[in-house]
Amino acid sequence: MKKKILSLILALVLCVSIVGCGGDDQPTPSGDPQPSESEGNKVEQITDFGGYEFNVADWYTVDGQEEYTSSWTEFVAEYHNKLQKDFNFKYYRSSSYIDGDYTQFVPAKIMAGDTDVKMYYFFEGYILPSVSQNLLWDLTELDSFDINDPKWNQNSINTFTINGGVYAVETQWNRPLMGCFYNKRILEEAGLDGDLPYDLQAEGKWNWAALEDICAKVTQDTNKDGVTDIWAWGSTYGNFALTAAWSNGASFVLRDENGKYIDGTSTPEFLEAMEWMQDMTTKGYLYTKPAGGSGSYALEAFRDGKLAFLPYNFWLADEAYLTDCVDDWGWVYLPYGDSAKGITMNCQVNGYGIPKSLSKDEAEKVFQIFDKMTDLTTEGYNNDWTIEGADEFEDTYWVDTVGNAVRDSRAVDETLQNMLFNNDMVMFDYVRMIPGYNYAFTSEIVNLRMTPQEAIESFRPGNQAAINTINNLLGLN
Repeated sequence: MKKKILSLILALVLCVSIVGCGGDDQPTPSGDPQPSESEGNKVEQITDFGGYEFNVADWYTVDGQEEYTSSWTEFVAEYHNKLQKDFNFKYYRSSSYIDGDYTQFVPAKIMAGDTDVKMYYFFEGYILPSVSQNLLWDLTELDSFDINDPKWNQNSINTFTINGGVYAVETQWNRPLMGCFYNKRILEEAGLDGDLPYDLQAEGKWNWAALEDICAKVTQDTNKDGVTDIWAWGSTYGNFALTAAWSNGASFVLRDENGKYIDGTSTPEFLEAMEWMQDMTTKGYLYTKPAGGSGSYALEAFRDGKLAFLPYNFWLADEAYLTDCVDDWGWVYLPYGDSAKGITMNCQVNGYGIPKSLSKDEAEKVFQIFDKMTDLTTEGYNNDWTIEGADEFEDTYWVDTVGNAVRDSRAVDETLQNMLFNNDMVMFDYVRMIPGYNYAFTSEIVNLRMTPQEAIESFRPGNQAAINTINNLLGLN
């Protein structure tokens, strides 16, 4: 079982875990529900659930002994156990999904009338098949759901709002997604300060130009045989393309003011990002896949001390590629591009939805339990610190939860804190909501087989068709 963050995320809590409209340049779909003045929750609160079994299903939970990663996670688990005793219900989480595609499995279970699962947990790209077939409750139809409660993550509200209905919700802080791991030893051996990326980030100067200046210094042929031994920047081609776009404030897929998904690759910012990606390749900074290399070639190179910068998802911090890395490493934002106003952050959004195989009365019961359990959440924010004993963790709970995955305090204080809580820095890409979207044009760019414009245009018809399919399914055309 994975340890630290992932053991927590996969095994312990109810609220764990990209996608709503955010950022200054992206409109909020007019179909989003508009908050009204809160009059308080008028629904009758159940005080005894009569032994009701509250089963939450996902695609990853591993049965077995719960593993507490901090005193905070243990406190939350104890609180959940107390709720079950006080209100007479039983909570358990399971991965009832076994084989095949989760996006097919969940609708099939609901259409078959399954009522054992009371809530399904959705990755943003998993929910649309269920919504398009009217298989999930619109939470705004439930009296128990207060959209104005500050504990709900607004990014999840935006992400899972479709045609005015809210089909899933989450309480967590922003889930940090893409950033840069970097090898401090490689920088130091090139005559640079090992904390230079942190310093540039703190000074507002962590941009493409600053990165390239470092890349030029750390790229080395150490044994003078004409072959590069230490590479500056490495990632899969698709991952690099996401990195390039997001760091320049661009997205593969956007939403318009009506909530319709639209192609984002035609913007000047997107083209500029792809041109920068190709330029990094022609300058010799990008570590490309070696002959016979595995799909994890960049991760392996970073682990083995042959790669200075690894742009990747934060969850990798708890994987063996990082935990087994003998060199010290840091964690910073993506350097921002020429068209970005400053550092931007992409985040991932997941959410909990209630199947329509349950009646409205039962859905109300389910949401009341969920509401109680999410007053304290391991990954949550706006926690109810009035719960006895919770205030002890008010200033430390998030550090205890994610801070043990990184190797220095600057990663916690200067990078993670903003990633988790600063919504002003969040921008979104809806590409994960589009099944069948083809990233292969990014390989054409990196391998210098096409210009960025040619590659984008050659794949646009197929990707536009994939976008159209989702819009048609959701009635957004």
